[in-house]
Amino acid sequence: MALITVVSLAASTYFSQKMAIAIGLFTYVAGNTLPYLRSFARLLKGGLDEEALTIPGMEGAQATLGALSKEDLPWMEWLTWLKSPLEAFCDLFPDFQKFDLTQPLIEGIYIENHLLSQAGFYLLAYSFPLFLISVAIFHRRELK
Repeated sequence: MALITVVSLAASTYFSQKMAIAIGLFTYVAGNTLPYLRSFARLLKGGLDEEALTIPGMEGAQATLGALSKEDLPWMEWLTWLKSPLEAFCDLFPDFQKFDLTQPLIEGIYIENHLLSQAGFYLLAYSFPLFLISVAIFHRRELK
């Protein structure tokens, strides 16, 4: 939630309030679907191999795509131009799965301090540059 707040505040220094809300909503949706986007980028990059066909959250089971060939997926050739921007987006965008500690809570496992500090440092790594950008933008604005 803190990362979405920082992104929305950084966006509100330059954009309107409605646009900042839309950027915050996009951050939430994209951050939670990033493993699926990475899997799709691997599929575009590597073709139809075993590693590219794993579905996030279903590591034990293979997708039914394993039996398909390139003739079954003619749209794969059309989307090859998308792999580089998609990989860059996945590398630059924050992965919200790093903040997800619900599985140990559900299982009743003690959450160790290094997991919490790791999530905190991940938050700082993304929020501090956004904070500096928003300070630089706000410093140049004239208040009426």
